[in-house]
Parts: sequence; structure tokens; C-alpha cells
Amino acid sequence: MRQFKRVFYFLVLNALVSAGVTLLVLNLWNRENPPFAQGLQTVAVFLGNPTSSSAVSQAGTGGAENPSLSPSPLSTQPAPGPTATLGLTTYQVKEGDSLGTIAMAHGVSVSDILAVNDIPDPDTLLIGLVLYIPSGPVILATDTPSATPLPTLTLTSLPSPKPTIGPSPTSEPTQINEPPGMVIEGVIGAGDLNFERVVMRRSGDGELSLAGWTLEDENGHAYLFPQLELYKGSTISLHTRAGADTVTDLYWGLAEAVWETGEQITLRDAQGSERAVYRLP
Repeated sequence: MRQFKRVFYFLVLNALVSAGVTLLVLNLWNRENPPFAQGLQTVAVFLGNPTSSSAVSQAGTGGAENPSLSPSPLSTQPAPGPTATLGLTTYQVKEGDSLGTIAMAHGVSVSDILAVNDIPDPDTLLIGLVLYIPSGPVILATDTPSATPLPTLTLTSLPSPKPTIGPSPTSEPTQINEPPGMVIEGVIGAGDLNFERVVMRRSGDGELSLAGWTLEDENGHAYLFPQLELYKGSTISLHTRAGADTVTDLYWGLAEAVWETGEQITLRDAQGSERAVYRLP
């Protein structure tokens, strides 16, 4: 029994010594390493005018302001100016075309077409040549700047030309260099005196005078053209009825219609040579 008491007292003493040592170690640790909550600092950041007296404050332990946390002034850059996109379409030159007629048909100027196309000779076009037509006025870098800055124009990617029915792509384009002539486009209102007229178009290069030319049917009727100068691409109409001549409309002065289905129209020059033939469908 006495032996058991000695062991019990020894264990109790050992436990007390261990507890004391543990408390002593914890006390020393707390002195060297204070709790996290005691050293916690609360930092408040205020976004405002960089020139204000204090943008950052420090609280908790009463510390002074920290200048390293002050917001830096915001950098400002000018907004980029507007940019306009210039679209392009393609057009293939046909017989009888000129830069003037192409520009008028697309609502642009000749200078705009020249600005986006590498044309060595503006007075000579090639049949089959593909031109790029801008969607609006082209402002070149050499133009004199105006008082108000103009938006920068950026050309979109050039569209690929669509395949067309005609000569092989490997064939050389034919240069327009043909003598002046006339083409009979057709008859409008055949058989009706009030509306009947023959439409003709000028073809080839250079000027052409119709003085002494005649237009004939198969029944002996013939119209003698007056002194009339035509330029490339121009069109005129010969009305069967009476009326006052203009630069685009001529009047035969007949009392009844002369053209009927299947009849042939022949156009001759002043020397009597046949220059154009058309048969009514």
C-alpha cells in the first residue's frame, strides 16, 4: 500500500512540474510574439482628388500616414479621332466606256477613280480592264488641309473581281482604238406614230458628223440627217412624227408609222456606205 502511494505522489508531482513548465514557455512566447489582434492595423483607402491633403489614413496602433499608399495622379490621353472606312466595288470596262461615263454612272468623280487605280493613260482605257470604284470622295495626303480636321480614310480590302463570260483571263485586253461609228440600239413604240422612234448610239473614238447620213427602211422611206456633231458615248433618237429637233432628239415629220416586225433598218454615211443594220424582231 505504501509503495502505491509513493507512485501516485510521484505522478502528481510530475504532472504539476509539466504544467508549470508549459505555462512558463507560453508566457515567454507571448512576450516575444504578441497576438495578431494586438498588432492589427486597419488601412482605409479613399479615391478622390490626388491633390487632397490626405488620401490614405492608418488606424489601430496610432501610426502616422503612409505616403507610399497615396494614389498617383491619373494619366490622361487624347481620344483618337474618328476613322471613316472607304468601300470599293469593281467594274469591268466595256466597249464604248470612258472615265467620264463610268464616273457619272457610279456617282463619283474621275479624280476619285484615278486616285485608287493605277491608270497609265487616262485618255485610253482597255476593254476588260477591272477598275476599283470608291464609295465616296477620296481625300489624298497631298490635299491642302482645311480649318476643320478631316477624318482619316482607311481603304477596305480590295474585293476580288467576279468571273465574267468573255475572253480567257490569259488573253491580252484589246485596246480601244476604233474609228467613229454608229450603232442602232433598237426601235421603241413600233407601229405607234406618237411613240415610234429609232434609238442610235455613237461608238468608236474621235468626233463624228452625221451631215449627209441617211436612215432607210425597206419601203423607200429615207431620212436625211442634218449637220450634227456627236461625241463618244452619246445617244440620239429619231422620232417618226413631226417635232422640233434638239441635240438628242430628231423628228422625221411623217404622218404615219413606218416600222413593223421583221423590217430592216439601214444606216448609210454621206458616201452611201452601209454603216449599221438592224432588223426589228
